Amino acid sequence: MVGLVRPQTRNYDEIKFVSSVFVLTLSLLVSATIVNNVHAFVPPQVNFQGFITGSDSEAVTDGNYPITFSLWDGNNETSNKLWEDTQNIIVERGIYSTALGPFPYTLTFAEQYYLGIQVNGRDYLKIDNQFIPLTSTWTAFRADTSGGRLV
Repeated sequence: MVGLVRPQTRNYDEIKFVSSVFVLTLSLLVSATIVNNVHAFVPPQVNFQGFITGSDSEAVTDGNYPITFSLWDGNNETSNKLWEDTQNIIVERGIYSTALGPFPYTLTFAEQYYLGIQVNGRDYLKIDNQFIPLTSTWTAFRADTSGGRLV
């Protein structure tokens, strides 16, 4: 008598199930790795340009000038200085361009900051006797934080 051959569906189903679980797990791991490595990049520096004039309101002479940039929590020297950087900058026809930063992680840009600028160690350049208030460009650094904490 010929015995009945039982189809191997159980093993096939188990192999198919295990394969599906393996592929799903591998897909999740790869996705998690990609998501973990992909995030918004906020450049650590801000481009800044300016025009320097002398007391006669004419552009300063072309040359290299030591310019000190500083960030403050208020609009004058009685405030707290939060960051400072001195750069030797090429000035042509009174115009200069530089990159400011990087900035310490303690500067969250969640509050209003002010920019102080000194040329050749002289008095700070001011507008209406105040430091320059920072605008929305600077708050892009806030996009790299969550509640003031780095993400």
